[in-house]
Amino acid sequence: SLVCTDTLIECAIDLLSNRPLLLFLLPVWLCRGRAYMKAQLAKHATLEYTTLPYRDSVLRLIRSAKAQRHAIVLATASDERVAAGVVDAVPVFDDVLASNGQINLKGDRKLKAVHEYCAGRSFDYVGDDRADRPLWHAARKAYVVNARMEARRLERADKNVDRLLDASPGLMRDIVQQLRLHQWVKNGLMFVPAVLAGVIVEKEVLVTLFAGFLAFGCVASGMYVLNDLLDLADDRRHRSKRQRPLAAGRRDLRWGLSAAPTLLLAGLAICWAVMPTQFAVFLMAYVILNVGYNLYIKRQPVIDVVTLAGLYTIRLLAGGAAVFVVVSPWLLAFSTFLLLSLALAKRATELIYQEAEITAEGTRRGYLKQDVQALVSLGGASGYVSVVILALYINSPAVAAPYVYPEAIWLVCPILIFWISRIWIIVSRGEMNDDPVEFGIRDVATWICAALTGLLVSVAMGWLP
Repeated sequence: SLVCTDTLIECAIDLLSNRPLLLFLLPVWLCRGRAYMKAQLAKHATLEYTTLPYRDSVLRLIRSAKAQRHAIVLATASDERVAAGVVDAVPVFDDVLASNGQINLKGDRKLKAVHEYCAGRSFDYVGDDRADRPLWHAARKAYVVNARMEARRLERADKNVDRLLDASPGLMRDIVQQLRLHQWVKNGLMFVPAVLAGVIVEKEVLVTLFAGFLAFGCVASGMYVLNDLLDLADDRRHRSKRQRPLAAGRRDLRWGLSAAPTLLLAGLAICWAVMPTQFAVFLMAYVILNVGYNLYIKRQPVIDVVTLAGLYTIRLLAGGAAVFVVVSPWLLAFSTFLLLSLALAKRATELIYQEAEITAEGTRRGYLKQDVQALVSLGGASGYVSVVILALYINSPAVAAPYVYPEAIWLVCPILIFWISRIWIIVSRGEMNDDPVEFGIRDVATWICAALTGLLVSVAMGWLP
């Protein structure tokens, strides 16, 4: 009711992220009772109580009651360790009633504890779950948080429902934001091998690639949901990521826990039904590498950005496999360095924005304050290496095969030099969006460079006079 999230699930996710082997003890803990399991999760997990998403409406209600000299008691089914952390972060409570490892303070047990505490005095109660029905019925005033059905049932029972607090709006907006649909633009890399091979104009190729695009999109969205679940604490400290639906508490963590595998299975089902085996291999490689990145690799400096570049490159290879086009070593080398430059831009931007928060030991990503300039140097160098590779390719015998007018590709080099230089100047100034992909979608100069590059490639392929 006070926190827009489930602290029990938060504890379990924290263990999955930092001490995953302990999760195998969950069945053992549960066999000794739900209260014992809560106590063990709270004991081994580390929650950042100051950054939890607290409900402003409930806090306003508490402060108003406190100004009227009412006693404020935190009566929660969460473990006493979690309750103590919340009380320290939000020092407005006069007392605490919580689960203690032996008693799971929920429903009728909580009502009994409240009655004993109140000793015959009346009380108001704020709750958010059907387990709170006994307390709502016994309370002088019932405050219902995010439970319209429960509010209507109480009203039908002639119960004094004083207020319905914080009904969650914007479901579709939150879904679009949570699934990161704008990130699906990365799947456009799958079309590049077919374009360069000159087979993109074939109907069967387009249908196959769009099916692969959808499969990769579903899987990628599932991985984004998983990433947000594992990064709840980090996202809540971030200037913009704190507004993501799961981090902000606008969507239930159980929704995220069900959405991630559902999206993953949907993508794999599309792959199994439509796509060739080679594509499925790359899709599974993407899933495995992404899970490894979320659980471990993202905390390892340098390896993390190489892995990010690899996740981009897998899309390229999957696109070739989908339509049985061999991705040339030239394209692989060019894309690897260009995509590594973008990955470094993402990490450098994060460090620049978080510089004031970085301690001597660094961030959870493993970087230090002084690493910003190194990342900027490495990113710029990586981008320019991709231009050199493109120039060498244009001078190689391999360029004669797919192109009618290969000379047109030369003009792509200055466009690429301009775009890479501009990106890194923006990064160095601290003006880059947290996500270079999102920045590119909104950046007019990027669209102009992409359009000119597409035009030059079309001329080189002989598609335009």
